[in-house]
Amino acid sequence: METGWTVYDDEVDTEARDALARAVVKLVNHYMADEGCTGELADPVRRMSGPPRSLDEKKDAMCGIKGLRLPAAFTHGARGGTVLTRGDGPVRTCDRDVLFGHPQLRLMTIEDPRLAMLYEGLSRDGAKARVSAGEQDGHGFVRDDMGLFQAECQTGQVTFLVRAENGDHPGDIRTILPRYVAAEADRIGCGPLRVTLPADG
Repeated sequence: METGWTVYDDEVDTEARDALARAVVKLVNHYMADEGCTGELADPVRRMSGPPRSLDEKKDAMCGIKGLRLPAAFTHGARGGTVLTRGDGPVRTCDRDVLFGHPQLRLMTIEDPRLAMLYEGLSRDGAKARVSAGEQDGHGFVRDDMGLFQAECQTGQVTFLVRAENGDHPGDIRTILPRYVAAEADRIGCGPLRVTLPADG
């Protein structure tokens, strides 16, 4: 499974992005009103992150997350840059080893429960190798190209995702996922989350 493309800050027209976001929300609100719903979605623009920026990483702050250590393979084998979502927002994405606009590794935290729920089906059916952090804390999976954990936090569902360009480095996914979930959960106030991976093999 591919990680997708990396978007750089100079490629983002924030005015056009904001106008599109407002138009979509306005359309959805009209549709919901026509269907008899009384609530409506708020203006999304104030919660959107700034355009992504390049990041000079430190060994103990992978993707700018204090305490998230770089695995040895990434410390010595990095081939490209790191691009990180700027500021707070409903989704935080870090693309690592970006070459020609394509990341070899993507780490993503989806804090907005309305967006995180899009991964609910995948988190339960993504693979046989299940990931857990206690019976009530969440669920997910790990496989050669991806690791995903969906947690029940105070604010609702949060999704943590680590996706590799391909399945050539399954050990990296297994190493990074528990560290990433723990560090990000602490950062956003959802911790402690200490996921347990199934036995390798």
